[in-house]
Amino acid sequence: EVQKFTSYERDTESGLNFAQARMFAYNHGRFTSPDPLAARATPFRPQSWNLYVYVIL
Repeated sequence: EVQKFTSYERDTESGLNFAQARMFAYNHGRFTSPDPLAARATPFRPQSWNLYVYVIL
């Protein structure tokens, strides 16, 4: 596995980059799955959309 400039590790068999929580298809410029943190956010709790809430506390 080779690390690229983003420090993602490339899986040579699938051609995807491992980006910690999900895979990134560099030839399409997109992730192959939704952001796992966005799934926890709810529209009725705006603070749940803040990814840096731990800095504020």
